[in-house]
Formats: sequence, C-alpha cells, structure tokens
Amino acid sequence: MKYHGPDLFDQKACMVYQEPLQVYSTMAEATYLRELWLLEDGTFVEVAAVRVKCRFPAESYSTAYRTIRHTMTEKDWHDYVPEEAVDLFEDFSKYPFDAETGAIYEV
Repeated sequence: MKYHGPDLFDQKACMVYQEPLQVYSTMAEATYLRELWLLEDGTFVEVAAVRVKCRFPAESYSTAYRTIRHTMTEKDWHDYVPEEAVDLFEDFSKYPFDAETGAIYEV
C-alpha cells in the first residue's frame, strides 16, 4: 500500500532537526515529534509529527502524519538550546534541494 497525502509545503524543503517529545511502545510504537524544516526560500517552519510503527513476525506497517505548527520567528527560538540551534547544520546535506546548491546561513 502506497499512500501519499497532500504536500505539506508549497516549495522544496528539508528537515534539519527532529526531537521526540513522547514515545509509547507496546505492540506498536507511537512517537510524537517536533521537527524543524528549512524551506527553499530560507524560512524555518516548525512541524508536529506523529509516527506509528507496527512490527509483526510476518509483516510490518509504518505511517506518519505531519502538520505545520508555525513559521519560526525570533521569539520561537527560545524553545531550542542555543548549541543545538548552531548544530542544526552540521549534518545538513551540501545540496539539500534536489542537487541544487543551497544557501549558506550564518547562525
């Protein structure tokens, strides 16, 4: 089964940070995540995500739902540890947007 819902953003984007806020694990693992996405226009957007994974001996199932919480403004960065905000780009791909050179940001 392949299902793809509507696009989350109206432009190319790349997730640069993900933090699990709550995790529940029984036969299925459910995780509530906070994600930070960098849009192609240089805007940062905070996204709430729920991921559910079910693993059985014969098969497995995984699904994720994401919704935009808000576009980041200066006051929104207080939810992030300064060192973590600086480290957001350490693992960031050299070409995050489909092999197009991305912009370089100074934090």
